[in-house]
Amino acid sequence: MTKTSLLLVLVACTGDTGPAGPGGLDPALSPIEKAYAGVGGKDALDTTRSFRISASGERLMTLEGYVPEDGAHPISTFTSVTTTDLDGRLRIDYARTIPLFGAMKQYSVILDGTRGAIEGVESVFGTPGGPLSSDRWAATRRQQRLLNPVLILHDIEDGVLDARDAGVALRDGQLRHRIEVADPAGPISLFVDRFSGEIVELATIENDYVAGDTPVEVHYQGWRTWDDGALKFPADVIIAVGGEPAHAERRDAIVTDGPVSDATFALPAGDYSHSEPDAARGARNGQFHESFAGLGVPLDGLQTFVEAQQLGNGVWHLRGGSHHSLVVEQANGVVVIEAPLYEARAQALYAWIKQNIPTKSVTHVVATHHHRDHVGALRTFVARGARIVVGAAARPYFARAFRAARTLEPDELSQSPRSAVFDVVAPNTTFVIADAARPVRVVAIESTHAADMLVAYVPSTKTVFVSDIYSPGLPPNPAGVVELKAGIAGLDVTQIAGGHGIVGPVPQ
Repeated sequence: MTKTSLLLVLVACTGDTGPAGPGGLDPALSPIEKAYAGVGGKDALDTTRSFRISASGERLMTLEGYVPEDGAHPISTFTSVTTTDLDGRLRIDYARTIPLFGAMKQYSVILDGTRGAIEGVESVFGTPGGPLSSDRWAATRRQQRLLNPVLILHDIEDGVLDARDAGVALRDGQLRHRIEVADPAGPISLFVDRFSGEIVELATIENDYVAGDTPVEVHYQGWRTWDDGALKFPADVIIAVGGEPAHAERRDAIVTDGPVSDATFALPAGDYSHSEPDAARGARNGQFHESFAGLGVPLDGLQTFVEAQQLGNGVWHLRGGSHHSLVVEQANGVVVIEAPLYEARAQALYAWIKQNIPTKSVTHVVATHHHRDHVGALRTFVARGARIVVGAAARPYFARAFRAARTLEPDELSQSPRSAVFDVVAPNTTFVIADAARPVRVVAIESTHAADMLVAYVPSTKTVFVSDIYSPGLPPNPAGVVELKAGIAGLDVTQIAGGHGIVGPVPQ
């Protein structure tokens, strides 16, 4: 330690052992007692039964840019009114603008105990609301606890959660008390100002289907009371995932213990059920659910149903949800184009292959591009020995991701580690997975969607598989159509199989 840094530590420590510091708190208070004081005191926690927060903000997402290393990209802006009571009920009324789809959505997310629902239409594709899956229920609940740590303190004070003094930590150049909370979804650290008792930061981890264990940090600013109540809330909250901003909101008004009727939390009619394993998974992967909901494309539940459309001898389009794959049987094994979503989808694809092509293993899997919803199942293919075919721009990122720790939600690769074997497709080149009857040509095309964009061509059925830039059966993106047609010029193609959508003719 340098003399300067030692002096800073000594100066910082002096204020914590002498008279009350700038915040006026007794320095003899324990860190958790200071945290209670920082939100207005135990009495405020005990007596406040509900609060309503009016806010505005934006949602951002990583691994959806031109190259994997791009920072977070804004995906939507919103205004929200969040009503919470301390009996386990929650309602969030959203007005969300999603520029990518030119959509403006108004809908509500409602939780009551272990049940939840969407009221209105959240999806940009018009899917009506209804009962929430248990994973989304848990993700929503966890998100609100991250945004409002008074809920965590309330559970600590009630004995629902265990917390301990974990010493001090240097955060943003300041010494902070660190309180470690044993949260079921993953350990939480609260970093508390030693003089004011304000919670300035929260740190935890979540699972990322691509990158494994991922740090989640929440930053709070502007703690104050907002009405005649004593409970304090921050004016600004930013959630960062993997060091990149994911959610930012500014509170415009907060009312504590205002009039709240049971009708506020009334759930629409529907078939409600709750699964604890699904809820636990949702809490571990909360930012995955929040991100795609923020994009207007909620990916809740597990997509494990596989519906196969045979396109010719040994070639199938495997659908069954929002994200699709192409399977090609060759003499020496099976080629899979696209490994989307998460391990459960990979396992469903493998199960279909075992049932329908029982004597052959998967030799190659092709990643059309690096966007997170299209590559979350790749780790399972690595674990089972398939070669990974990727565009050159994505290879360094995937090499790191496949080596990443995954302890919060162990998968096959973390339990049986092995090195990934890559086949890299350079820009403007073609990589051929050879076979006498059904070769697969993987073509790197120029696209504004992703630098590593690949399409797969199967000459035996004159089929091209493509993701995102064109989706048969869905409204076309004119720029994407131009890019696709330029990339496959000269190929004898009669049908397009989509990573989304259906199988259709070449777009005109």
